[in-house]
Amino acid sequence: MENNWTREKRYKPYSKWSKKYLHELKEKVNKSIWRQSYHIQPETGLLNDPNGFSFFDNKWHLFYQYFPYGPVHGLKSWYHITSTNLVDWNNEGIAIEPSTSDFTSHGVYSGSAISIDNELKVFLTGNKRNAHWQRESTQLTTTLTKNNLFSSLTPFIKQNKKYTDHFRDPQISKVNDGYLICIGAQDLNLHGQIVNYFSKDLINFTELGHIKLPIKNLGYMVECPNFIYVDNTPILIFCPQGLDKNILNYQNIFPNTYLIGKNFDLKTNTFETDQSLQLLDEGFDLYASQVINVKNRTLMISWLGLPDINYPSEIDGWSGCLSLVKELKIKNNYLYQYPVEETKQLRQNKKSYHIVQKAKINTDNCYELEFTVPKNTITEINLFASNDYQTKLIINTRKHIATLDRTNVGVSFATTYGTIRKTDLPIGEVKINLFVDKSSLEIFFNDGYKVMSSRIFVKDNTQNNLYITTTNYLFMTFYSLKTK
Repeated sequence: MENNWTREKRYKPYSKWSKKYLHELKEKVNKSIWRQSYHIQPETGLLNDPNGFSFFDNKWHLFYQYFPYGPVHGLKSWYHITSTNLVDWNNEGIAIEPSTSDFTSHGVYSGSAISIDNELKVFLTGNKRNAHWQRESTQLTTTLTKNNLFSSLTPFIKQNKKYTDHFRDPQISKVNDGYLICIGAQDLNLHGQIVNYFSKDLINFTELGHIKLPIKNLGYMVECPNFIYVDNTPILIFCPQGLDKNILNYQNIFPNTYLIGKNFDLKTNTFETDQSLQLLDEGFDLYASQVINVKNRTLMISWLGLPDINYPSEIDGWSGCLSLVKELKIKNNYLYQYPVEETKQLRQNKKSYHIVQKAKINTDNCYELEFTVPKNTITEINLFASNDYQTKLIINTRKHIATLDRTNVGVSFATTYGTIRKTDLPIGEVKINLFVDKSSLEIFFNDGYKVMSSRIFVKDNTQNNLYITTTNYLFMTFYSLKTK
């Protein structure tokens, strides 16, 4: 198998890779102890950003950034999956492959989609480099028909000379009587920006310039911007790289953030808000979220991973997975995010526990746990636990704080960015729903008031216990979850 990932190998055309190599890689991946049961993951190689999340032809469509030949960032394509329930996903194969054309010779980069007039309109970034390895980004559009065939890629915005070659990730949303396209960018002063375009017909696009925000410095680059209305409230969700920690205190290499607005003025391209920038997720691993409005719902899915981080599963030939699909709501001017109702279809065996001081539960690391920590209580849950290793979740309703600790997780990684994450909780009792899936952990506090999402890599299969200690009583509901 490949180990020495030179630039030449990363960008080798797909046609140059042998079927034997891919077959051997798949066999290696399937033996990995970290393969998951109900999260979206690549068959081989690398998965990163979710793309083109949409509802079309009576089913959900989702694409993701994909490099099939190794767990590295190489020559990217779009991989296509579909679902009728947002839970069970069918593999449709590579949908948009890089070519030697003028626009995608070095990768098909991120983008979005929207269903209009019995067609799925797709918008994405084509990545091309010249002999001197200088990048040229072109925003491209294509159409998916009901037989899952794409039309040819057509430019709709060429590289904007007001910005560097870091100009990508077009996100489409319905605004007023037309469509807004948000693009992540870096200006010529090397500052991150969100650049907006408006169109009434998706043929002619008017540049509005970068969106006006009260935050004057968004770091050196903005990736994966989303403008969306949640319960008629404008929301911006985006990934600012190099953001000043005086603006927002974060520990991950790059944060995924959100901003709740009071109003969006399309004429002046101004996002009006009286709130501060917030972390979308306070765990270790969440990035590149994509948000859509469909069927009177606002839905979001994210990459459970981060750029420039090496994940342990790379030794097994694969890397990356996607989060559960979550529904967004605004309550008391606060953004809530919680797994869609359809997620309950994963539930199988239900067990109830009344815990007084301590308990041990044997698991298969594929379950949902639901419980409420009473006020004035300290509860510690040791997940993925053996005698030697564990991931600790401590909920302290005396001090109104939750702590997630993966210091002694089993296989450590990204320790440069710390091994502990904390989040403030509201006063009073706190409801917890947590989802475990072999090598991922998603925790929801008070039905999505706060969220902590993380990748967890055990050392071996003996790390399959839950240990619970509490200063009070607990009623716990344990659900085994459906496996593939």
